[in-house]
Amino acid sequence: MIADVTVTDPTRDWSYLSEGGSTIVFSYVGPSHPTYNGKVLRLRKLPRNSPQHAHTTPRGDSLEEADDPSIAFQDIVTSCLIPTAHLPVLHAVRVSFHWLKELAGVTEVHRPVTRAADSIDIYRRKAVLATDLVGRTGWAVEIKPKWGFLPSAEYLSQSTRQLKLQHCRFCMHAHFKRLNQNSVFSTYCPLDLYSGDENRVRKALRSLWEAWVESQGKSNNLRLFNEGEMVDPEDTRTLSRLLTKLDGSSRSNATTSDLLPLFINALLPLILSTSLFSILAHHQKTLDSLDIEGLSQLWSRLHPGVPLGHDEPEPTMVEWDAFIKTYLGGEDETLRYHMLAYLLSATFKDCSVILRPKYKDWAEGIEGSLTVIDLDLKSVSKMHTWETLDREIVQNFAEGAEERTLCQQ
Repeated sequence: MIADVTVTDPTRDWSYLSEGGSTIVFSYVGPSHPTYNGKVLRLRKLPRNSPQHAHTTPRGDSLEEADDPSIAFQDIVTSCLIPTAHLPVLHAVRVSFHWLKELAGVTEVHRPVTRAADSIDIYRRKAVLATDLVGRTGWAVEIKPKWGFLPSAEYLSQSTRQLKLQHCRFCMHAHFKRLNQNSVFSTYCPLDLYSGDENRVRKALRSLWEAWVESQGKSNNLRLFNEGEMVDPEDTRTLSRLLTKLDGSSRSNATTSDLLPLFINALLPLILSTSLFSILAHHQKTLDSLDIEGLSQLWSRLHPGVPLGHDEPEPTMVEWDAFIKTYLGGEDETLRYHMLAYLLSATFKDCSVILRPKYKDWAEGIEGSLTVIDLDLKSVSKMHTWETLDREIVQNFAEGAEERTLCQQ
């Protein structure tokens, strides 16, 4: 039996939490309810310029709608590769046009202006109910670790091989963004976070923190939550509340400098004691065995003159099921296999990890936790865009990076 969220009040029972490129998340804050306590509601978004926004009435709410694909994708694919202890619990729930429209109406004021190009897809009839990992108690850290490997040299071109073998994709992309998108400077290198080495992990955490502070909390790679509220590095109140949570002090003028050592010391043992990051890096690399360059070469041999991925059908869940069995049993050399493998690698490259570290009043005998989120399906239609971006990033880095710090695998 699928729960019906419309029994709750959209204007009072759900609080805006965060959002990404394709979804927006709300935390349940209403009266105690056995179904919704400790849960978040994950809703799909729709571009404002979509033709669907021209509709002002629901599109046949009586029609049955399939569950959100993220549920089946986790059941069939990602749960075979990531231990279930590190995955959120996902359930389909019913929503309605009028309920979503009312929720959307009270949400816009809380959303960042950078997300103004899209809004809640109010025409959906199902959403996803998931574990609330940032919760009303404790504190949580969201890290988007990104690419955790250097590619194999085998399929790289002469013009890119040296750069790609010495500099990770994230660091080259960060350079590209600084020059073309005015993003903040960051010394974060994902390979440090994935390394398992205490000094390098410590360096990665410090770099993530510094970029978070410099970006005024808008960094895509780090977010902090305290009792369900996002911590703002520019807001002394949220900083002071987190400081109280971590060391029990009652100061009202906490700074990011006060919190940095506590942040690192809380996260370090959690990261060093888990195999989760090595699992993510392993699948990122083995699924992307050709690099986008090698995949493009394979595509061009079979489809000369056709852009990578053009008119290629999106994989069905049946196909994903067959793919994961092949991947776990031994590699296939067909183009279609490598296309799906690259898509799944992209999912792992773009995921986030929610860490719930210990704090001052943490109950004895209970360990911290790490959960992977945002394991969304990627579209074949993005392949050509990714290929073009890869070429631009490497070319930009080759021409403009004056100080090229080597990335260490």
